[in-house]
Parts: sequence; C-alpha cells; structure tokens
Amino acid sequence: MLAKKKKITKKQMKEDKLVTVYTKVLEQFEAYQKQVFIAVGIIVVIVAGAYIYSIKQEENKEKATAELAKILPSIEQKQFQQAIDGQPGTGIVGLKKLVEDYGGTDPGETAKLMLANAEFYLGNYDEALKYYESYSGNIRDMKAAALAGQAACYENRGEYEKAASLFEKAANVFKENANNPGYLVSAGKNYLKTGNADAAKKSFEKVKTEYESTAEAKKIDRYLAEVKLLSNKAS
Repeated sequence: MLAKKKKITKKQMKEDKLVTVYTKVLEQFEAYQKQVFIAVGIIVVIVAGAYIYSIKQEENKEKATAELAKILPSIEQKQFQQAIDGQPGTGIVGLKKLVEDYGGTDPGETAKLMLANAEFYLGNYDEALKYYESYSGNIRDMKAAALAGQAACYENRGEYEKAASLFEKAANVFKENANNPGYLVSAGKNYLKTGNADAAKKSFEKVKTEYESTAEAKKIDRYLAEVKLLSNKAS
C-alpha cells in the first residue's frame, strides 16, 4: 500500500526558501571567509562596546546627578569657591572635579555651566570663558546660556563687538526662550559701545516687535533714543 503523500505547508515552503538563501550566503562566505570573519568580529566588538558604553553612561549620569545635588546648597548660598573646590572630608566633590569625572554626560555638562558661572561671579573671566566655550550639552536653554556667558566674559574684557555677536547667537538658539529679550538688549548695548547704531537698533527693535509683552520691551524706547543720539552724532 502506498503511503499517503504528505501535504507541504506554507511554513515549510518558507523554510525551504530560507535554507536555499542561507546556502547561497554560505557559498559566498566561503570565497571570502577570512574577510567575513574579520568583519563579523569587528561588528561584534562594536556592538558589545556600544552596549557596555551605554550602561556605563547611565551609571555615570546617576552618579553625577547625585554629586551635583550635594553641591547645589553651596551655589544657592553663593559660596562659589566652595562649590568649585568641594568640601574635603564631607564626601562632597567640587564642580571642577565633577566636570573632570563626568564631563560629556548631561549632568556633567550642567555642572560645567555651573562651574563657568561660579568662576564668572568670582571675576575669573578667562577661566569662566574656557568652561562656557567647552559646554557640549544638548539642553537648549543651557546652550543659549553658555553663549550668553561667553558674551558676558568678552564684555567684561572690553571686547564689545564679539560680546554683541554672541548675545545675538544666544537669542537665536530657540525663539521661545524667556531670556531672549535680555540677550537682545545686551547685544544692543554692546553694539552701542562699538558705535554701531544700525546693529544696535536692529537688536532693540526685535525686542519691541517679537517680545512686546516682556518687561524689556517696555523699556526699549529709552535704548532706541540712545541709538538716535548716536546716529545724530555720527552724521
């Protein structure tokens, strides 16, 4: 008696196709076996490395955030040197050490901006500028603040043209930033110091037209009067 012919299912057909494809791939691998194994090895190392790195980054973020929280009271009490150096014997590291250990993480970059601010308030403008310029975080408000911090350093050094340009850049990071009117007023003031009435007027008028409901906009006519005075002197 003949055995009943077994019906081939769709699943088996798919598996057969898969076997065929796999066989062809293996044939290709045989021709370039050494190169393929090297490539596969590299991929495995990269993937494993990326996974380990991501875990390490998360751990570093948690550690940096915890350390940063311990420093905040010093900042709030305006004890800036203590915030920078830390408190030996208490387990509280300073902002400088925190940046060295965790720079590149979000909390580490936040610490960098705080470190720059602390140096600025202490009058160490060159040191502050170094940290403002090296900020590489992804938080928009802080990107703008880092640019404005650079601008303030240059303003204190008497480099008003550069300060004005950086204040403008800070105001252009994103339109919804509540600090933009202040950045634009600062840009205008620095342009006035350079004698550039047109650039100053542009900055002031932007506050008046784009941020009309802000406190800065209510005072802007005074600055526009200074622009007019400067223009009259120049003509």
